[in-house]
Amino acid sequence: KWGSPCYWLPEISRRTITWIQPHNDYVRLGFFNGATMPDPENLLEGTGKKLRHIKIHNLTNPTETQTLTTYVQASTNLAIADPDSLSG
Repeated sequence: KWGSPCYWLPEISRRTITWIQPHNDYVRLGFFNGATMPDPENLLEGTGKKLRHIKIHNLTNPTETQTLTTYVQASTNLAIADPDSLSG
């Protein structure tokens, strides 16, 4: 739909939870419920009503990978608990 891989849980909603969008200098990992997600590392960017994203410039150590995994899990958990948290 947007030219980027999108991921959702069909058992809870047909709405997208997260997406990956490559750019020249970084990859954007986006969250459709990002405005209501916890952001302990202060990584989320964006000012929209619901959407937020993280710009990934380099993944060189396992801690960075684990941090991103934590954000994806938080977004998924929020979507399961409240499917209306996702944008329409």
